[in-house]
Amino acid sequence: MRLLLPVCFALYAAVAPALARADEETSKLTAESVATRAERANVDISAQRARIESAAADLQQAFVALFPRLQVVGRYSRLSPIEMGTIGYAVASPTTPQNPAPVPIAPGAPLVQAPIRLPYTADQFSLQAALVFPVTDYVFKLFQSHAAARQAHEASELELRATRLRARLEAKLVYYAWVRAALMRKVVAQSLASSRAHAKDVERGAGAATASRIDVLRANAQVAQVEQLEGQAKNAADRLWNELTFLMGGSAEDAPPAPPEEAPSTPAARNATFASLWEEAKGQRLELQSAALGVKALDGAASAARAGEYPRIDLQGELTSANPNARYIPQEDRWRTTWSLTAQVSWSPNEAFFAAGTVRAAEAKSAALDADRRRLLAALHREVSEALESSANADQALLTADRRLEAAEEGYR
Repeated sequence: MRLLLPVCFALYAAVAPALARADEETSKLTAESVATRAERANVDISAQRARIESAAADLQQAFVALFPRLQVVGRYSRLSPIEMGTIGYAVASPTTPQNPAPVPIAPGAPLVQAPIRLPYTADQFSLQAALVFPVTDYVFKLFQSHAAARQAHEASELELRATRLRARLEAKLVYYAWVRAALMRKVVAQSLASSRAHAKDVERGAGAATASRIDVLRANAQVAQVEQLEGQAKNAADRLWNELTFLMGGSAEDAPPAPPEEAPSTPAARNATFASLWEEAKGQRLELQSAALGVKALDGAASAARAGEYPRIDLQGELTSANPNARYIPQEDRWRTTWSLTAQVSWSPNEAFFAAGTVRAAEAKSAALDADRRRLLAALHREVSEALESSANADQALLTADRRLEAAEEGYR
């Protein structure tokens, strides 16, 4: 117990700053903090990370395929017993001493006829290593497949960056819309208080016979109209807060913090033309770069698949160690090692037609992705045009608001 209390104080001292920062982030939202939280909670980013892992696995497979194919096989076989037939007969003298060198048979020596049978081994062992070098694949397929896999991986990484930027942009747009709605609600609340005070003044004037009943009705109608606006502003702020909470991965029960006292700072005007903005957008939009790399990757995949339409040339080296080794006749119960080199030319009409279908599918996907890229380009053209128009309208609205503020301040002097 004596050690428990100091440990608890130490843990609290370590965790308290983090909790304080978390409370501060929750109570004071900014566009950047909202974008960061939305980026962490975005499911599209998680899905794109999985696609990158898949593309990285494809790239690894394409890299491994660049090496000659090595295969090692170990085999044991137990053969069923069979009766070995006779392949011939030999004439020998049983009285002549055995000698590895041929010697003449002495005159008058008895001769016998002996059958010749090959030895039989029921237990078969073998170790085999084969190295295959696909010549035509190196020329027409492997390097093209590796380049296509690398481009597909780069396209996936660009798409991840684009997805992150989209998530941050969407969160910032919703945040600014919520701030605008919250500030508008404050403005409407102040207007409602002013309208109610004016209505009370009119009612007192009607009691003093300085205002008519129609004036009272008009004042009450104005109050009702502002109350309607106040309700609409509240509903809009609540809806946008719920949407913002969902984007940040929060709970629907989270209470909205107080909106900023002032509107976000206005960026400096760029005075850019549509042509300059259009060129900048085309060069910086990651979706277009990702689509272009995707088209190149599919074109490379089609080129690699086209190799299946042609005859194959393969070189193969093989090393075999077996007991017994089938290349030695007769069989002997001993390990022997042999090797072989093979050059092979093959062609299959089935594989050729299959490769032709694969090529057509890859070319169709490439054409579809290129059409999507052009569609993105058209949508980007429209976005730049609308953004330029919105920026000009916002600048004009700011000038108008400044003039109204100046007039209102002058009226209260």
